Amino acid sequence: MTQRNFAAALLMSTALPGLLSAAPVPAPIIDTDTQLSTMDLRGGYIHTWGGSATHAYGQTFTFDKDVSLRSVAFEIDSDATEIDYDLRVFAWDAASRYALGEALAAGSGTTSSLDEPAIVLTEVGPVTLGAGQYIIFLHARSPGRANWTATAGDVYEGGEFFYQHYGDDEEAWTTRTWTWYTHADLAFDLLFGPAVKPLDELAAASVGASQIIVADGRSLISSRASDSFAARANSLPYTLGTKTAPGGDDWLKGNVYTWVDFNGFYADDDSADRSFRGAGVQVGADMELSPGLIAGLSLGADTIATATGTFSHEGDMIYLQPYLAYRSGAWAGEASVILGKGSFDQSNAGTTGEGESRLRALTLRGSYDIAYAGATITPSLGLTYGTQTVEGTGGALAGTGEQSVDFSQFSLGARYARPFGDGAYFVGVYADHSDTDAPTETVSELLVDEGWTGRVEVGGSFATRGGYGIDTSVQLGGLGGDLKQVSGGLKVSFRF
Repeated sequence: MTQRNFAAALLMSTALPGLLSAAPVPAPIIDTDTQLSTMDLRGGYIHTWGGSATHAYGQTFTFDKDVSLRSVAFEIDSDATEIDYDLRVFAWDAASRYALGEALAAGSGTTSSLDEPAIVLTEVGPVTLGAGQYIIFLHARSPGRANWTATAGDVYEGGEFFYQHYGDDEEAWTTRTWTWYTHADLAFDLLFGPAVKPLDELAAASVGASQIIVADGRSLISSRASDSFAARANSLPYTLGTKTAPGGDDWLKGNVYTWVDFNGFYADDDSADRSFRGAGVQVGADMELSPGLIAGLSLGADTIATATGTFSHEGDMIYLQPYLAYRSGAWAGEASVILGKGSFDQSNAGTTGEGESRLRALTLRGSYDIAYAGATITPSLGLTYGTQTVEGTGGALAGTGEQSVDFSQFSLGARYARPFGDGAYFVGVYADHSDTDAPTETVSELLVDEGWTGRVEVGGSFATRGGYGIDTSVQLGGLGGDLKQVSGGLKVSFRF
């Protein structure tokens, strides 16, 4: 018996993978720029995979050029049992049959509960893989036993079916050899997208975070302007001047209203494995130019991080935000300009680079206060428009040039505020429409959701007899979309 025939017999007769073949299907393998698939060549099955059997099943692949892997699908019959799994993509050494280095892409999911073969699809990207050999496998994380659909014969010349039976020992992925079976391949379906350029990723990650910062900046200036006008009128914010601030006429002695804002945000999309987070501080001051008109200037600094799959993007941004605000009776409006500059490090699948960004944005907001049963209802319209320009400066981004992305947001909603003690509490409900001209086909995972989403705001504003004001608020955004956002801040204002 030859070594190959012995391996085949072993696979057919034990709980290790075995193959039951049917007649070959006369169909070609699909191998295009957007898809690599053997699904049309299904002709048998391999068993047995799962947490109660062989933990890791996979297929090796050979790419002769850079590809942008978006998703991986296999066909699995888990016998009406849902099996949790992790998907991993590693570089592959065919000579030693070892997976190499760190995972280049990752995903997770659960098999179908149907008692029949079902497509199990896992989103993994897009992640850029260079020309070379790779292994893509599923590692079972929960009990169960499943059969995998296989091809009728060895049809894919670029790789083989491999398996590993070392339980939950993840180190074995790269420290122990994998066993292969050369008589069939797995039925697989890989989908590719346009190759993602590092500069596109830098632009998208930068503008994604900036969209959140600019929208929060518009809300911040609106609140600060409202507080400033209230301080100049010796009244509490959101009370239409009907409630005097502690200290009466002594609350604001001079013409300068100053404030400090400690802020942060976090946005997360579990379905696409993407997140944004940031934290920082912003200080500002304004002066009255004429009754009902103030002008101010603020300086902010934020630390920002973005992650999706194997991609990470971290850095710092500083920005100036000059602003004007106007109030006449119940009408109010604010306008601000945000001018920022940032530096960032990013990495993806072991490739690292450095870049810089420049932010220019305009924010506008108009509102009208309505007195209602001792409270104030404030309908408002808001608009932001900005441009983020990024430039690669080092590593994989060196010499990649510049790229600019425009973004905008339109918001409408209303805030309900009611006095309470020496302050007021408020609740707001808003609808936001976001848009961008970034290349969404390749970098949509790094952007804030386009289209309409909802936002809810809760908070309070309080004044002290020493002339200090304290505001705190939390906003829940992205409601109705995939990317849920939480932002909040603590603002302290001073008089002099």
